[in-house]
Amino acid sequence: MPAAVRTPIYAPLGLRDSTIDKDSRLYNGFAEKWQEEGEIYVYKRPGMSFNSQPSGGAATGRGVFNWKGNIYAVFNGTLYKDGANVGAVSNVGLYTFSSCLGATPRLFFHNTINAYTYDSGAGVVAVTDVDYPATTVPGSAYLDGTTYVMTPSASIRGDDFNNPQSWDPLNTLLAQIEPDDGVYLAKHLVYTIAFKQISTEVFYDAGNAVGSPLGPVQGSKIGVGVRTAGSVCKLGDNLAWIGTTTEADVQVMFMSKVKADVISTPPVERLLKPLNYTTVWSWSAKANGHRFYVVTFPSSNLTLAFDVTSLSWYIWTDVVGNYMPIIAATYDTNDTPILQHATNGKLYNFSATEFGDEGQPFPWRCFTPRMDGGLRAQKANTKIELVADRTATNVRVSWSDDDYQTFNAGQDISLDQDRVWLQDGSAFSTRAYQLFHSDLTFLRIKGMDLTTTPGTL
Repeated sequence: MPAAVRTPIYAPLGLRDSTIDKDSRLYNGFAEKWQEEGEIYVYKRPGMSFNSQPSGGAATGRGVFNWKGNIYAVFNGTLYKDGANVGAVSNVGLYTFSSCLGATPRLFFHNTINAYTYDSGAGVVAVTDVDYPATTVPGSAYLDGTTYVMTPSASIRGDDFNNPQSWDPLNTLLAQIEPDDGVYLAKHLVYTIAFKQISTEVFYDAGNAVGSPLGPVQGSKIGVGVRTAGSVCKLGDNLAWIGTTTEADVQVMFMSKVKADVISTPPVERLLKPLNYTTVWSWSAKANGHRFYVVTFPSSNLTLAFDVTSLSWYIWTDVVGNYMPIIAATYDTNDTPILQHATNGKLYNFSATEFGDEGQPFPWRCFTPRMDGGLRAQKANTKIELVADRTATNVRVSWSDDDYQTFNAGQDISLDQDRVWLQDGSAFSTRAYQLFHSDLTFLRIKGMDLTTTPGTL
């Protein structure tokens, strides 16, 4: 009598070329390895529930930030504090945020053309100092009392001490180890990071009495720049971005403790290479014990999620299977991630206890690698049993015997029973399985027990 063989359903993103219709992949989920068992469980991704929407309805999301426990969001040309209108701003581009201390602590935020400060006394005030650059790249860095921005020509400019309304014409420094242009300015630990086209430079507070307080950290130059500013994202004390080099490589980088490592795999890089980079959004959130870096290419209809905890890549979608329309993220006083929608004017809670997006189920799919059981001969699959938590929901199991070109209609298996299995009996040489779930319920699956009878060559 043939014995059942435990088969994991999860394998890393395994695309053989730049398309996503073949090989192993996980949609709207994440994987977790249980140390005591050494086996991998697959979960649904956290879902989104409604948090708030300013009056006026649908609006373009332009940035969101937590400052002093309050949620500041720009929709269209308005800055909102916890949903209340606190002032008009330019209705152009995306905003990045930082803050400063001093006698009057201020929120500082800017796009590439306009800059503003906000405090409860003065409200929203435009930065009009002639010494503030006419054009900047996204991102800013507050370090030891000085707020820094960077121009496209890689000139780093600083304000007067704790006053982003006043900019010191002498507080300027050129990031010039390489002659490439500036793309994004960020803060990492106690350093200011100047991201450029094909290189990255690191600066520290050197305490210079004249000119810029910054000085270069010797030996810290990174030979990878930023492919697009929209990919740069802060994850706690770390940074992630899509990088490029003099060889025109496209790879995803992760900076921790001023050390940058490649986190993209060859399949991910094959997928990234031909994408449309005209518009790119990125955000980070920690939920269900996992921290995620999420990057979206709306013109290519694709959202990729990197699980920093499990070091794995997934594909995430909205409820109809398109890209996730989330443009930015922050958190509230309860450490709940807050996500900003790109167009509908809403903020969402991102939570492991939500199993859909605003009450609508999203499609969870897991595609296995092709398997042949170590034997190319014809085989008969007599039984498929899912190893999963008992839940009042169904999972549809289907399979492809023609290298992912077509899948059969499949069969639904109820997880609300002790033994979760279906009879099969079909013959195959090599086979790939697809598991599908679309209910507002919890889901966790470890694998499949496959009972297979060998045939003849």
